[in-house]
Amino acid sequence: MTEPTVQLAIGGMAVAFRIGNTRMRTAVAKRYFGYMRPACSPFLTIECSFTTHAALGREKVRVARDAKGLWRAQRKDFDCRWGAHSGRARLYRSIYAFDGMLRVLLATLAVRHRRILVHAAAAARGNTAFAFVGRSGSGKTTVTRLLRSFRVLNDEIVCLEAQKGRKARVHATPFWGEMGTGPAAPRPYGLEGVFFLEKSRASTCWHRLGKQEALVELLRCLCSFGNDTFLAGKSLEVASEVIHRVPAYRLYFRKDVQVDPAACLRQIAGRAV
Repeated sequence: MTEPTVQLAIGGMAVAFRIGNTRMRTAVAKRYFGYMRPACSPFLTIECSFTTHAALGREKVRVARDAKGLWRAQRKDFDCRWGAHSGRARLYRSIYAFDGMLRVLLATLAVRHRRILVHAAAAARGNTAFAFVGRSGSGKTTVTRLLRSFRVLNDEIVCLEAQKGRKARVHATPFWGEMGTGPAAPRPYGLEGVFFLEKSRASTCWHRLGKQEALVELLRCLCSFGNDTFLAGKSLEVASEVIHRVPAYRLYFRKDVQVDPAACLRQIAGRAV
């Protein structure tokens, strides 16, 4: 008998999870409610089983691909294997184990579809958005509290997309800081600017970054797992395309001064945004 399915669409990528355990299926549906899309055709279908023993792999995530092109992602609380369209996962019976597996799965799947998961906050106004990129402790959550009249899409991890012949876009994800959750934003927004965060005791200010410097900064903040050369090459390609299309800045900010990225672009470019 086919197990009941929960289907999620994150970053424009639909993945279906067959979950027979009622408790876990309910927890997954509740946590990712705003990203449930049962009518989409899934890129991938994962059959999930659960255990009460968290000893399925090593402490840190390991992602590898075998000679047949089959992927495997392991951590102590999950072990997931998949091919082109389907796979199987065994997980510790915890929503946090599922969340960890989902992040790794999407980060790996994303680069095959010209997307990258990045440690960044994002905020939107109208149909456009801005990304605020930085590693843990850089101030992503802080800066989202300082934005004027913007809708915060996420404060921790977003998905950047660079399809050929199309404007770069940013997608929200359900992966908020401190393993929290926030309002869902399932549609993409045009990416207007990328800001690399730097805390400052002086007044809030910014300066334009060159393409090479911006690319290095973006690569440092990728959500990447494992050492697969295919993933590394594709990630570099997508990151380069994003930086080529979107202006990048170093943003020095104070914790008590509001931030208006649209005003920043008007001042630097001398045009309305």
